[in-house]
Amino acid sequence: MKRGDNKVPNFSDRLKQLRQERGLTQEQLAEQTDIPAASIRRLEVSETSLPRKDRLVMLSDYFNVSIDYLVGNSNNRSEKENYKKSLDEETNEYVLRELVEKYQIDLTDPRNRETLEKMIRLVYEDL
Repeated sequence: MKRGDNKVPNFSDRLKQLRQERGLTQEQLAEQTDIPAASIRRLEVSETSLPRKDRLVMLSDYFNVSIDYLVGNSNNRSEKENYKKSLDEETNEYVLRELVEKYQIDLTDPRNRETLEKMIRLVYEDL
């Protein structure tokens, strides 16, 4: 995508968009994120400025979007959710392997694996 008529969103565009979607003023965002309001204003008008790494991570967490989305490298907001989902799947797989090894469970029967996966999900939902 070329800059111009079909401008690629940059950090300032995304920050302003996300702030407005939450119905926040620059001052309110500053209060909630502990970033000075003057910095928020500067970041929203400058097409080349990026915040320090710690602030970039904090804004990504605050808006629940990936850093790639925030800086305009991706249009997929949910990459952060997909990452969390993949971590959950990895955790489930690890727990499953541990249970199989500890209790000598036969996974050649698909019902055993399905039952174990259901149990793991139930345990995590209660945490």
